[in-house]
Amino acid sequence: MHRQRLAVDLKAWESFDCRLAIAQIERDIAAIDTGLEAFFGSEAN
Repeated sequence: MHRQRLAVDLKAWESFDCRLAIAQIERDIAAIDTGLEAFFGSEAN
């Protein structure tokens, strides 16, 4: 949840180019989701 909130906050910034940070956070979220699904199966959702 922390990374998801961070991504939302970074997307709201208009004065800085946060595209690289946002892309990394989204990759982190995808990796975490994949790991949770592997660990818990479909019950993680």
